[in-house]
Parts: sequence; C-alpha cells; structure tokens
Amino acid sequence: MKVLQINSVCGKGSTGRIAVQISDYLNQHDVENYIAYGFGKSDRPNTFCFGNSLDAHLHSFMSRKLGWQGKMSHIPTWHLIQYMERINPDIVHLHNIHGHYLNYKMLFQYLKKKNCQVVWTFHDCWPVTGKCAHFTEVKCEKWKTGCFECPQLDRYPDSERDRSRKSYLEKKVAFTSIPNLHIVTVSNWLKSVAEASFLSNADIRCIYNGVDTERFSFHKSSIREQYQLQGKFILLSVASVWNKGKGLDQFIALSKKLQEDEIIVLIGVTPDQQKCLPENVIGIPAVSDQTVLAQWYSVADVYINFSIEETFGLVVAESIACGTPAIVMNSTACPEVVDADTGFVVEPLDIDAVQDTIEMIKTKGKETYSPKCKERIQQLFSLELMQRSYYELYKKLGGE
Repeated sequence: MKVLQINSVCGKGSTGRIAVQISDYLNQHDVENYIAYGFGKSDRPNTFCFGNSLDAHLHSFMSRKLGWQGKMSHIPTWHLIQYMERINPDIVHLHNIHGHYLNYKMLFQYLKKKNCQVVWTFHDCWPVTGKCAHFTEVKCEKWKTGCFECPQLDRYPDSERDRSRKSYLEKKVAFTSIPNLHIVTVSNWLKSVAEASFLSNADIRCIYNGVDTERFSFHKSSIREQYQLQGKFILLSVASVWNKGKGLDQFIALSKKLQEDEIIVLIGVTPDQQKCLPENVIGIPAVSDQTVLAQWYSVADVYINFSIEETFGLVVAESIACGTPAIVMNSTACPEVVDADTGFVVEPLDIDAVQDTIEMIKTKGKETYSPKCKERIQQLFSLELMQRSYYELYKKLGGE
C-alpha cells in the first residue's frame, strides 16, 4: 500500500497539520507515504512542493477578475501529475484542493484515467458549490440544485464576475467522474451537506479532526499575572482571522453587558483591531506556539465561539481538552463537539442567552465541568482516533 496526500500546504494551518499527523501514523506502521503540496517549504522526507508563488499570485488574480478559481496553475499541476507517475500511489488522499495552486480539472482527468482509489477529506463546503467555501450565513441553498447569482461574490474565493453556474456544472462533471471516490467529512453536519449534493452517490463517511490531548491538556502558567488578570473571569476565543463571520461584532456587543470582574480575551487580532477594542476586551496577536495556546485555553473560565460557519470547530475541541467548557452557536458543526457536561449551545445572535450561560458557568464554577471535558475529547475527538480511522480506511481500500 502506497499513499499520497495532496494539500495546499504541509505542516502549517489546520489541513497541513492534519496531513502531517496522518503521515506520522503511517510511518509508525511502515506504510510508504508521501505529501505533495502547493505552497511553502518542508524539511520532511517524502514531500514534494509542486507550486510557486508567482503562479499562485497569477491564479489568484485570474480567479478574482474572471472567476477562474481552480482553473489555472497548469504547469504546477503538470509537475504534480509527473510526480504521481513516478511514485505511482495506490491511494490518493485529497485535502484542500482550492486556494489558487491547483487545476482541479487536470487533476481529476488524470485520476479518472489512473483509476486508483481516491479519498477526499472535505474541510469546508467548496467541493459542492459553484464558488463558496461556506454558505450558512447568507442562508443560500442553491448548491443543492445548481448555483447561480452568487450572493457572496466578495467572500473567499472572491470574484468580480459571477461564474458560479458554470463552475458548479464543471465541478459536478469532474468530481462525479471518479468511480473510486471515497469522501470523508470532518463532521456529521458536513456529511449531511455532502449527502444532499451532487456527490450523494459517493461513499461518504465522517472522521472527526483529532486533538493532540498530550499537547492540549491543562497547563499551569503565569498568564494571569503577566496580563494582570488576577480575580478576572476570562472569556476566551481564538481565530486566525477576526471578522464579522467569526463573531467580532458580537464580542463587542457582549462586552457592553459584562460584569466588572469579567473580561474577554481574543487571540488572533491585528494591531489595527487592537486599537479599536473596548477596555474590557484584550486583543492578543496570533499565537503559533501550541503550548502557549494550551496555556490560554487552560487559564480561561469559558471558551466562546460565535461563528455560525464551522465545519468542525477545532479550537472549541482544543479548549475543552484543556478543561475549559465552551459556549457555541446552534449552527453547523460546533454542537457536535460539546455536550451537557462540557458546554452549552445557544441560538445565533442571542447575546442575552450567552450572558445567562456565562453567569451559570460562573455560579457553578469551571471545576464542575473540567473533569468531563478532557474525557469527552479523548473518547470522541482524539488525534489517535483520527489517525487510526484513516489508517483503517486506507487498509480497506488497499485490500489489506
């Protein structure tokens, strides 16, 4: 059995880390495996970067101006196909194939001809829409029958021209052409999306993203002293980009309702955003050190995720693994991560319900929830469980 994973990056970002985590597990079980990726650098063996920054900028420009998302990058994709010819994988595992680095039509034409087993992990909704990675906020369901007149051309992947109808039909032709396509979704909510799409006849299953519970566990730290948070009830949230979709406006609204001993900490804000935050909202730049991130999760009294467009909710799971209960919105996948012992689900935009839930947690105490938190993540969302599930799928497809 020989496995090739394809992703935009290797070792960085959520999808890049997942690819590496799967590779590490395969290495432990003596499975020959490779990672091909479009951006950045990697010092790992058996990896191949087939893209370049110049091509990516051109692809991004053409996508934005003409709506040609996923239709450029001919030369990098040719390099990828030549690499696949050399290593001749039995199983090709796709991750995020959008992002201005890959020509998906060329790739799927090759995969159809090669007739190998194809695993495709959906990390968002892009594979089943004419353009968008998410559609919940705008309440769009055109993807079920055929996209047109896209209501969010200005959102990633942004475009000045509406090519959603043509792109939808082209994706449908390409993605349904693979007879041995096995779709993995990272939540049951996303699984229901795939089952309602033009890919409904494919083999579809859910494998949750995994949390490294050794790295993400309770960590003692001096964060309270460092940021003068002694005696404060800390409401934490983390995002790679803070905008309306991630709930920045709602945290500002919540800040107006907090008690004097309550404070919000947002990790991942920009310097310009920091300048505009209220006094009871602390903005922290992005934290790349996962140990430091685990310390923040551990010191918080409650984690809050206002986002209504989450295909899994990894930061929520990481926080719970560190013993901190979470408040999530009753939308998409986050409700799958929590239960009554580890968090709360409230309706989107209901700031009053969030405030009431905060007071409930505050009254009961974080320690009421902490013992069950890590137990839930270990049982349902552990890194080892994710790795083993992919390994078992590979063995099944490889005939072992």
